[in-house]
Amino acid sequence: MAKVLLIENKILAALSEGEYKRLVTHLEQVHLPVKQVLYEAGEPITHVYFPNQAMASLVCNQNDGSTVEAGIVSNDGMVGLPVI
Repeated sequence: MAKVLLIENKILAALSEGEYKRLVTHLEQVHLPVKQVLYEAGEPITHVYFPNQAMASLVCNQNDGSTVEAGIVSNDGMVGLPVI
């Protein structure tokens, strides 16, 4: 019996059945630790993330060494948008 994953990400849930079937073979459910860096500015983006039950902060590093949270992505979005 195939494992059925609950689709909680609104982008993935909005796909047609055909679109989702084409994409699902490339999806992998991962559990990430708190403060895991997903990608750095200027570096190649190798993966995109569709949060299900999580939030990701988009953080900008300032010249003085401080950081500023510039945005949040939850189950209504995708992390790695610049790859598009």
